[in-house]
Amino acid sequence: MRPTSATFSLDPFVPNQEGTLTIELVNEGSVDAHGVYAHARAIREWKTIDIPVGQTAELSYVAGAPIQQVGDFTVDLQTLTDEASIYWNDEFNNGYGDTLVQWSGTATVPVLEYTATAQPATVLPSQPITVDAFITNVGHADALNVSLDVAFRTLASLGPFAPGEARPESGLAGFAPGVTKASDFPTSDYYLDSLRFLLLLSPLQSGLNWEDLAGSRYSRYASTGSQLVLPIVSVSQGPSAAGPLYLRDVLPLDVHVLNEGTADAVATTVETGFDFNQGQTMLPVFNLAEALPVSTMPAGMDRAATIPFAVPFVPVLPSDASGYYHWLHEVAQYGLRAGVIARWSDAAGNAYGPTGQTTALSVAVPIVTAGLRHLQSYIEVPWQLDLTPGAQVDVVVPWRNEGTAIARNTRVTALVHGVTQTLPLPDALPGDNGTATLQWAAPPNPTGRQPGESVDAYLTRLRTPRQNQDSRLELTWSDDRGNAFGPISETVISNVPQLYAADAKPVLVSGLPNGPVQMQIDWYPFAATASLSVTSADRTIGLVSSSSLPLSFPGALPATPLRASLTSDSAYQQALAALEAASVPISWQMTWTAGSNNYGPTDGTFNATVSLPNLTARPMVAASDGQTAQRVGIAMTNIGHADATSAHVEFLSGNALLRALDVPVPAGAVAEAAFYAPMNFIGDRFDYHYVLTWNDAAGNAYGPIRGSGAIYRGAKNQPPTVAAGPSQTVLLSKGANLAGVAADDGRPGTGLTQRWTQVSGPGWTTFADVSSAATQASFSQTGTYVLQLWVSDGELASADKTTIDVVEKMPANQAPIVSAGPPQTFTPPGSGVAPPFQMSAIATSLPNPTGLDDHGVSGSVLASVNYASGYPYNFVLVHEDGSWEQFSDVKGLSDEVYFVTGRDEDGAGHTLGGFNAGEVFAGTGVSG
Repeated sequence: MRPTSATFSLDPFVPNQEGTLTIELVNEGSVDAHGVYAHARAIREWKTIDIPVGQTAELSYVAGAPIQQVGDFTVDLQTLTDEASIYWNDEFNNGYGDTLVQWSGTATVPVLEYTATAQPATVLPSQPITVDAFITNVGHADALNVSLDVAFRTLASLGPFAPGEARPESGLAGFAPGVTKASDFPTSDYYLDSLRFLLLLSPLQSGLNWEDLAGSRYSRYASTGSQLVLPIVSVSQGPSAAGPLYLRDVLPLDVHVLNEGTADAVATTVETGFDFNQGQTMLPVFNLAEALPVSTMPAGMDRAATIPFAVPFVPVLPSDASGYYHWLHEVAQYGLRAGVIARWSDAAGNAYGPTGQTTALSVAVPIVTAGLRHLQSYIEVPWQLDLTPGAQVDVVVPWRNEGTAIARNTRVTALVHGVTQTLPLPDALPGDNGTATLQWAAPPNPTGRQPGESVDAYLTRLRTPRQNQDSRLELTWSDDRGNAFGPISETVISNVPQLYAADAKPVLVSGLPNGPVQMQIDWYPFAATASLSVTSADRTIGLVSSSSLPLSFPGALPATPLRASLTSDSAYQQALAALEAASVPISWQMTWTAGSNNYGPTDGTFNATVSLPNLTARPMVAASDGQTAQRVGIAMTNIGHADATSAHVEFLSGNALLRALDVPVPAGAVAEAAFYAPMNFIGDRFDYHYVLTWNDAAGNAYGPIRGSGAIYRGAKNQPPTVAAGPSQTVLLSKGANLAGVAADDGRPGTGLTQRWTQVSGPGWTTFADVSSAATQASFSQTGTYVLQLWVSDGELASADKTTIDVVEKMPANQAPIVSAGPPQTFTPPGSGVAPPFQMSAIATSLPNPTGLDDHGVSGSVLASVNYASGYPYNFVLVHEDGSWEQFSDVKGLSDEVYFVTGRDEDGAGHTLGGFNAGEVFAGTGVSG
């Protein structure tokens, strides 16, 4: 196969520009040529043809234009040549070839020339710069993807330049090269070399880069004239004196600081410190500002100083024994490295450093190790110390000095349950070793409570657990400079003999007079035998028990005062109230035994209180106007805090017994004792008197208290009127001035009896004169109290209440809060005009209704009545149709009940509303 010609489709061309390569071949052989192909760098596809004998054919390929060297703009308008090799096979697959064929053409390339200047003329790293450039394409091809950089950082991308085009590029903004971080380099020397390399970039060079249409890249460089400057601070140091050093020694250190750069170093700081183990973290830092007051160092500045350098002590806590010994061994083997570190900035705010230098120093360190654990069955275990009084243990401690200095004042100290025992070891040269024995003796631990020992401390000591993990052995030593090492601590096990603790606590501190208090013993760990006694009012009651159940001490609470010892019923009732209000101080003491050991004594005090029934009585008469009373008696009020299980009342006329009744009166309740008086008395008046005694649940007897009453023929006696006065807010420190008022119709002529009582409140109320309507009241604590003034004319009684708010200080005056409620619109059916409210009667003539009650369960109103007969039916249930029925209990009521008028208010059979007593109404019309 002989090539007759080779042509490229483009001429002129851009080197490596894609075109069509056509090669003409003739088969001058005697057999057909198969698989004919051309091979060349420029060919970009694979293709073969067959050429018969004597025939001529063409091979066409997509190929690149000839190229001499990528980025070579000197070939503009020069002739470039390329070549290819021809290969083929015969019909028997024998291979032939390596015939060369060449082609050529004229190359055109873009050739850019430029000049560049930068501002400012002097620049620090990373500072902004501005570049002006003038660029001309003197070549014969388009320049594409043109860009300009400064110090290898792209400044701007520019538009294409056609052949012969020239234009300026102004105000191109960029930045000077930056500095790298010191942490990016393995040593300070490498970091400083990187800064020194930056100085080699001055003046700053700019680079112009472009491409031709075939993608080949071209570059040219030119100086911008801008100088890059930066500060470079280097430090060096060395000890000014040699010799053995100890920890905490002060070493004079020569420090030399130089700014070898071309710009000022500002905010310069130089620090010194130590590290160990070949470059670990710096330890204590010493700032050289006083010795080297050079915050700003101009370029070329050189300063030196001698610094007193303190060798550090162990920076690891001895509680971390592994880390503590590791530090000591590293320092003993490798010494310490005295380091000087510099940090600085430039005027543009670039931060430099840290850079520095270290000097190795040998340090003399004693390192004492001791066997604070002992070998047991090939395993090291903590020592076990017996705390039974009199017990002894020989603690054998092997020791060794593994350091580089003499160990002085070595001690092994046992600290067990607050007792310290010490074993001194001999001074040891490096490498010395030996054993020592601590003859440990158990401290005393008496079972009895010691003089000056509080109950809490005593019980805590008894409850000490059998194994006290705070017990330990400690190792300490020092060097020739007085440096103290340790303590290296190891826990020991302490076997504590079992002790028994008994903690007595009151559990019942309130009860009836002459009643018991109860205490309970909490045992640890198990119950033993205790003797516990309580003392109240010089009376001592003792018990022996091994139980954890409450123990009862009968008679510990005081008895009630005797009625005969007081001059009046009022004084007697006041004495009972005072007994309830008073605290009863009680003291106790306890000892106990467990096995052969005696414990205690423990003691303490607490306050108890007494609850009792305290009854007051007033006469009561049931009669209508103009009639003679038939049912008479007394109303009893229990103003105490315990139930009167049986109040016994005897009614007498002279010495003759009229009637005897027994009635229970619960705490805070009112109960009646009444009977039907004889009607055959002579004259208009029948006098009687009563005697009241009562008992509590424990059988304590109270009273007697006495009173009298009378029955008249004719006009009905009216109850007295009473007003307890307005509600008040008072200070706790001042109390309240009570201004009660009482009046009566003069019947039955025995005068008025008045009495103040507390109905409710968080504490106790003390009255200056309980029987005076106007008196002073004081209170035991802050809160809301309800007080009642009770008045009796001997037959009938009335009462009124007032509320007293007791505060520590008066609140600031506040504006009143008012709300009219949400807006409402109501339009009745029909004309839209609301009719007036009306009342219509649905039932009348109920039997003597005397009051109303709101039945919350059913939302109904109940009328209470007093029947002359028919007990026990004391209430009326009124139905919607006006019918009614009588009943005695409100439990379970659910029927609807309508409004019932109350008792006779004006003496003429009318209520306050002007309706007849006993009438029942249903409302119609508008709500309200």
